Amino acid sequence: MYEVTENQAGQSPASLTESPQMRVNVILSFNNCDAQGEHQEIFNLGLPICSSEKDAASFIDRELFKAVKDECLLRGRDPGQLVKISTCSDWDLFEKVTGKPSLYRLGHQCKWYFGEGQMGIDFWERRLMQDYGFGIDTQIPVLGAKEILAFLFWQLKQKGPRAERMAEMQDLQPNRSERASPAS
Repeated sequence: MYEVTENQAGQSPASLTESPQMRVNVILSFNNCDAQGEHQEIFNLGLPICSSEKDAASFIDRELFKAVKDECLLRGRDPGQLVKISTCSDWDLFEKVTGKPSLYRLGHQCKWYFGEGQMGIDFWERRLMQDYGFGIDTQIPVLGAKEILAFLFWQLKQKGPRAERMAEMQDLQPNRSERASPAS
């Protein structure tokens, strides 16, 4: 069972297990806002690690997502409106305890996206939508071909200057019209 290591009031409940706890900072992004106008919930968890873990993905699958749904309900947030889970974790501890590579080391960004119409939803995210109801009440607008290409080039731009030059050559940068033009 997971442990909420710190809530927004700064309280730290007693440990629920003797296993080493992997610290996980969680940011949940929702399609709608709460009564205070916030679109995000931010909290920390402690996930118990066993030395016999099969792998990082099954560990996260088993420990994180039920805790996320529980936190949504505890905070009065509808998991159906959840569009993104972002995490920052103590993966070094996972590797030390298990001797296995972390999700991060395996190339996963440790972010999960949800919502009908969301571009790039993978099998894992689709299964989480089915199992936990994440993002099932959210409709992401479907984009046309030019918008999709602009988005993809924008993502590439985040990876470096070569991708940015490719986007400029294609005249597909999303913010190009907002740039100031040189004075004549």
